[in-house]
Amino acid sequence: MTRPLLTARLVPYLPLGLFAALGAVLAYVWKLPCRTGGWNNSIQTYANFCYTDIYPLYFDRKLVTENPYFADVPFDKQVEYPVVLGEVMQVIAWIARGLAPPLEAGPAALDRAAAAQAVYFYDITVVLLGLCLVVGVLLMAAVAGPSRRWDALWYALAPAVILAAYVNWDLVAGALSMGFLLAWSRGVRWPRACCSAWPSPRSSTR
Repeated sequence: MTRPLLTARLVPYLPLGLFAALGAVLAYVWKLPCRTGGWNNSIQTYANFCYTDIYPLYFDRKLVTENPYFADVPFDKQVEYPVVLGEVMQVIAWIARGLAPPLEAGPAALDRAAAAQAVYFYDITVVLLGLCLVVGVLLMAAVAGPSRRWDALWYALAPAVILAAYVNWDLVAGALSMGFLLAWSRGVRWPRACCSAWPSPRSSTR
């Protein structure tokens, strides 16, 4: 009896999840001209409207070799994102280093290996952000309630979301924020303190 009841409650959210997945894919396709090398050419980056922080910050914030909050770098090169997002960056950097070819001796070989790591870093980050978009849409629908769950569709397929989804790590903050709102709306107390301390999706300083 419990399983059919659970299924009946989840099925109405399935189309929204699929629309959110479509939005995530469209956002990835939008950035493809740069993923294949355009981020190394500033003209191509801006001509194709595919700028992202994810690829260049892998180098600029020394994620290629160091931990973001312990890196021996000048002040203006330190990670400027909230701590949780910085740790997300760090974990993905560890994974990217493990998957990509190791850094080799020699400037040219070193640059090629680092660029390969950065592409892995971007792709893995995009997978996480796409999942966060889907989760954020479903949580928004749950917060809105049965009568207005389709209001979350604007989040799933909004042009601004598709164009900016993979500019940085905001979708992680968005999903967590919606989770806190859902917990608050259901009277769950423990996430409220976290919610009050969590930065808004646009609070990071670039």
